[in-house]
Amino acid sequence: MSSLKNHIIPTFDFLKGFVKTNENLISVLKRSTRVIGAHVQKLMVSNMNTLRAHGVPDPHILRLIMWQPQSLLLSPDMFEKVVNAIKEMGFEPTRRSFIMGVRAMSTCGKAKWESKKEILMSYGWSESDFLLAFKRQTMIMVCSVMKIRILMDFFVEKMGLKSSDIVRCPNLLLLSLERRIIPRVSALKVVMSKNLPKNDIDVVCYLNMSKKVFEKKILTCYMDPEVMEAYKSSLHSRDPVIGL
Repeated sequence: MSSLKNHIIPTFDFLKGFVKTNENLISVLKRSTRVIGAHVQKLMVSNMNTLRAHGVPDPHILRLIMWQPQSLLLSPDMFEKVVNAIKEMGFEPTRRSFIMGVRAMSTCGKAKWESKKEILMSYGWSESDFLLAFKRQTMIMVCSVMKIRILMDFFVEKMGLKSSDIVRCPNLLLLSLERRIIPRVSALKVVMSKNLPKNDIDVVCYLNMSKKVFEKKILTCYMDPEVMEAYKSSLHSRDPVIGL
């Protein structure tokens, strides 16, 4: 629907001036096709200037273009509000976490932001808990409302974790329930039922570690057939796991 000569080519040229290569340009377009139809130069330049005015370094602004170009397509007034809100939360504009905070809030929308926050606080989080968790992992507010609700319910109601455990490690809300959490919890249940570990198991730590490290510490270390079976069989199961 757009003019190739008057809109599409100028938009591509504008973006390529920042990202430099065709490969990077393709990556940007895959992340947000909206940039093709938007008034990119007008909106992006204004919002990039807003970031600079708050002390955000150009390399971090480039990261935002690469990660979430849609963030820079908000109206200038709305984008200014987002930047100010992130700054008021205590994020330092010169640090990369500031851009991550802007990315999360600008793509979430006010209504969804409040819905997600309300769910988290319904599990006992205080305002300071929410702020601490968001600072530790801004991407929790990019998760869908449904995912946040399902995972919080699973962690607190089924696994018996404290809501403070999620504040301590909010990265847990980014994990896959079927592909990561359930298989690991299934294996840990067997390990703990057999009193195999020499020390108390920090479940949060085991959920958060890489696949390679987890399998080395649990599967390779104990070499127990039941542990192995619990882990592998639940990789393809969607059945809920009873608490630890």
